[in-house]
Amino acid sequence: MPSCPNLTGDISVLSNLTRLAEFSFSFTQVYGDIAVFNGLSSTVRSINFVKTQVSGDISAFANCLQVFHCNLGQSAQVYGDINSFRNLTNLQVLHVNST
Repeated sequence: MPSCPNLTGDISVLSNLTRLAEFSFSFTQVYGDIAVFNGLSSTVRSINFVKTQVSGDISAFANCLQVFHCNLGQSAQVYGDINSFRNLTNLQVLHVNST
């Protein structure tokens, strides 16, 4: 998997990207609270934050009903109850290993 270890920034800037459907920042130094996805829930389809510095409760994804792929592996500051994924009926891939 390619990496961009010098790519940094707070994911809160994503809050204005209301039409963006796929978020892939794996193996970067991005950080911030995943709560930003509360406001992006209607458009998000794919989330990849493998081995990043993002943090927060996975309940932020509870209303991302279009998500089919979510990979938060090795993002140690992500936490919460997996019950948050119960209504994500389009979800096909979920990786939360080493979180």
